[in-house]
Parts: sequence; C-alpha cells; structure tokens
Amino acid sequence: MLRRTDYTTSGIDRPYVPGAVVADALYRLDEAAVRMGWGEPEIRSARRRGLPVHRSGRRNYVLGKDLLTFVTTNPKAVTTKRRRPTPQPQRNKPGNSRQR
Repeated sequence: MLRRTDYTTSGIDRPYVPGAVVADALYRLDEAAVRMGWGEPEIRSARRRGLPVHRSGRRNYVLGKDLLTFVTTNPKAVTTKRRRPTPQPQRNKPGNSRQR
C-alpha cells in the first residue's frame, strides 16, 4: 500500500497529492484507493460495479479518466461503511422464563 510519505508514485516524477486524481494518469489500484480514501471493500465494490481495471503481470492499474468517470456516473456505487444495527435486548416471552 502507498504510504503518505511517498513523494513520487510509480516511478514517475509527479508529487503525491492525497485526493487528487488526474485524468491522463495511470494509477496502481492501491494508489488509486489511497487517493480516493477507499479501503479494500470499497475497491472490490467498485470493481464489481464496473470500474475498468487493467492488469499487467501481477499488478492492477486504473486510468484516471476511468476512475473519474466511474465516480461521477455512479455516485452511490461505492459507499462508506454501514453501521450495524444495535441488537435489541431479548424480551422474555410468557412461559419461557426461568425460575431459580
């Protein structure tokens, strides 16, 4: 995963700016995730919903223009973490109560 202390990405002399995606750039999938603020579940969700990913060897890449198009055309495609509903306390049903 790309660390925030890295100043160049993918061997290209381009400053690392968190959150900035350039349309004519090629990003490693993990780098794109950091820039978008996504984690593994969000990347998987985006890929399932049609984010075009290019594979070269063992690495996955995404074009900046594809990423920008995906985000603008699918505003709800990648959601943040959902809160689990709080469990309701079990109520004793009549006839099922224990006596000590």
